[in-house]
Amino acid sequence: MALLSAPRFIPRNLASGYSIDKPREVIGKMRGDALDAVLENPKRHNAAVVLASPDYAKHLDDPDFNSQLVNLLSASANTKDFHLLCAIVDTVAPSYDQFYPEPGISVLRGELDSLLPQLWQLDAPVQKVERDSVAALTFKVGQSFIQTLPLAQTTFLNNKASTLSISRYDSSRGSLKLQQKTEKQWQQVHIQVGPFNRSDSYFELWAPLSPVTRARKITASFGNIVRGIEVDGKSIPASTELEAAVNSIFEHRRTATSTTGPMGVWALVTPEYSPLSAWTADNAPDPSAMLEGNAATRDDVDSCARYLERQYYAGSRFYQVLSGGGGWGPKKGLLSLDPRENHFALSEEEEMKKFVRTMSNSSFAPPGAHIQFFVPPMGSVETVIENAKGIVFGVPWNPEATSAFLEEGYLIRDHFGALSAQGIYSSFRQHPGTSSYYDSKLSVPGSRLYYVHD
Repeated sequence: MALLSAPRFIPRNLASGYSIDKPREVIGKMRGDALDAVLENPKRHNAAVVLASPDYAKHLDDPDFNSQLVNLLSASANTKDFHLLCAIVDTVAPSYDQFYPEPGISVLRGELDSLLPQLWQLDAPVQKVERDSVAALTFKVGQSFIQTLPLAQTTFLNNKASTLSISRYDSSRGSLKLQQKTEKQWQQVHIQVGPFNRSDSYFELWAPLSPVTRARKITASFGNIVRGIEVDGKSIPASTELEAAVNSIFEHRRTATSTTGPMGVWALVTPEYSPLSAWTADNAPDPSAMLEGNAATRDDVDSCARYLERQYYAGSRFYQVLSGGGGWGPKKGLLSLDPRENHFALSEEEEMKKFVRTMSNSSFAPPGAHIQFFVPPMGSVETVIENAKGIVFGVPWNPEATSAFLEEGYLIRDHFGALSAQGIYSSFRQHPGTSSYYDSKLSVPGSRLYYVHD
């Protein structure tokens, strides 16, 4: 299996328009024979996954362009068929020395049956949660991790809600000929993580957040609605402490000389019986510095991110706070957490299981669990973003921001992945011997889930 990514190709005159004719340039450029060495195909791989930023939407609709792309990726290997999956994503995973998204493509090459299982079988019908939901790719990494990546909206680029296409090329007669092509709504991709039985703990989580409250016990809730929390031994409306903290933060940001980064509130919910037996609410990060208006340092962000990673793999969950506060009577101070844990709608059986969990107070934020609220740190992008290399999925820090210094690109070896502005839907097994997965949605700006590939 080969991982390659070229997230730095657009010429410097991007603003005045550009054209890209040669797929070799699109994939990336390296001096000398280095590019050819990376693209060699000694294992005769016959399939490739190509993730491209929206800048390349029209190119991937060009049959001649795709034919040249297949010719390059197959490295003229003597295989009868070569299978190509192309998808437009919000942005490919930035190179490990960059903090902002850049136009480019990311390529994963392998053997058809192991890389793209059941590629040409008819999709089982998938029910969209919303009418305008985009297509998605589900990456199974190793034996314990599954990441679902929503694709980019491409309506204004190629008149498609999203772009996910597969094609098959015949090379048995010495030249490539397109034999089959179709659009899909979903496809699973298997990524082998190496020949050795290595622990999946190398799949790391980075969630850059700063605490704005302390961890509080939940006293009343139903499903994804948190009604009350405990402060100083008394139950108060769930939003009371958070509203005061957010007002304080907005005031500090209003008077700051420069304001950077996105805004939003995320909750970390820790189960009442945490597998981390040593955990107590006193172990949670201290919000004092954030409430005083101090800019986050790299050490602050790193310390909190490592804490959140430990809690996540111990069973805690992130939820974005969608709405709440205000109100009166029984509805005073309610907080609504984002209930989505899957990109596609659940089956009737799955919906029933979810409903039973909610009724038994075992879903989202049950009474007795602890909840702590966080916001993106106040600091420069260099302070909050983790440079990740390998297999990388995540969320852009600022989807609209791009690097001011675009270089005519080069190829990055052993680097593959993409970021989704909508978020990543993640499933993992805490114990390799079990068949049950923990589902969650990671939508924290600047977050990454990455596996350091050997």
